[in-house]
Amino acid sequence: MLILLLIFAALAVGLIAGAMAYFIHYNEYQHHLAGNLPFKESLKSAIVSFIYFFAISFAVGIIMYRLFK
Repeated sequence: MLILLLIFAALAVGLIAGAMAYFIHYNEYQHHLAGNLPFKESLKSAIVSFIYFFAISFAVGIIMYRLFK
């Protein structure tokens, strides 16, 4: 049950971080790199941000559970 809760929490954090990274990079790529596929480049950074924040928030959840159990 705890793992499922941690996965949902990490998923929420990862999605928010990925969306923020996508919108920030898309805006920057539109202004500074006109014509170089801003969607594709922004999607790459969003995926990396999602994976990073998902993994970090999941790991922090496990560590916090073990410390304060």
